Amino acid sequence: MGWNDHLNDDYDIDVQLPDEAGQVTANGFEPDDDWLRGASRELQIAAMRRWFKDRFVDPAHETPYCSEEGGYIFVYGGPYDPNDEIQSRFSDFVEYEVMEDLIHDLWMEVGDEWASRDGEIDAEVEYYDDALSIIVATRNDPYAMLEERLEQIGAILSAALPVKIESTIIQLAYSSAITALESYLWDTATYWVTNNREVFRRFIETNTDIGKKTLAVKDVFTKLEKLAEEVEGYLRDFVWHRLEKVKPIFEESLEIKMPNINSLMPCVLVRHDIIHRGGRDKDGNMITVSADDTYDLKNHITEFAAAIERELSRRYPIGLD
Repeated sequence: MGWNDHLNDDYDIDVQLPDEAGQVTANGFEPDDDWLRGASRELQIAAMRRWFKDRFVDPAHETPYCSEEGGYIFVYGGPYDPNDEIQSRFSDFVEYEVMEDLIHDLWMEVGDEWASRDGEIDAEVEYYDDALSIIVATRNDPYAMLEERLEQIGAILSAALPVKIESTIIQLAYSSAITALESYLWDTATYWVTNNREVFRRFIETNTDIGKKTLAVKDVFTKLEKLAEEVEGYLRDFVWHRLEKVKPIFEESLEIKMPNINSLMPCVLVRHDIIHRGGRDKDGNMITVSADDTYDLKNHITEFAAAIERELSRRYPIGLD
């Protein structure tokens, strides 16, 4: 199976790339630099286009729009100019004249302000790393950091907001509460998987993405040496607001009972519409999120995380972890 079998459905591709052109990673297609250097002009452009579109998208599809200000709010960084991104990644392997053709096409398609793809690209990993993740040193850190983030959201809601941007700020606060929950789940899973050998082993044995991989006997020790790094990378790139996929990680690896996720799932969908549809639902109707809605979500997340903490204390009594 070649990487072309994993293409993103958001756009078509006219040029089929050979298997040796690169590989599909958690962040999208990644060209092989040596292959790229010797590829034809047509294949170079096709590979660079695939790399770029796996990471960047028209802001109309992924970015909240502030009607009061008349512009997009680039919540995941950016805007990103194809000229900067293409040259930064490929200038050592591809002639500028070739890159220039692609850059011009991307400018004509969307312009010089692109957004990052939420949950799929390096930009979001960087967003998580820089904006949310603090080094977790103790088992209490994830919950303490969640409380701090939720308190900050509460402070925003209680502040006097300009009427002109109040609805947009409340929507962003609502989506930030879900992001704070994601970070808590990520930090909690990472702490226990990397600090408890039994949890680490159960994660490997029960995870269908990592545990199902086969390898030759001669590669066993090499695999063992890199296994911890692979697991950390998997957890870092995991999309933590997909609660239905988070649940088996906590229940099978940590051996705890996950709180009911049903009441949070609609909130995750609202967050999706805020971030990806500019505050509209799939039918195009504007979503109304009030400060009270956001307070309710904040309290719900606190209770949800507190239930996880109680389960962790039951399964791993303090002093025995």
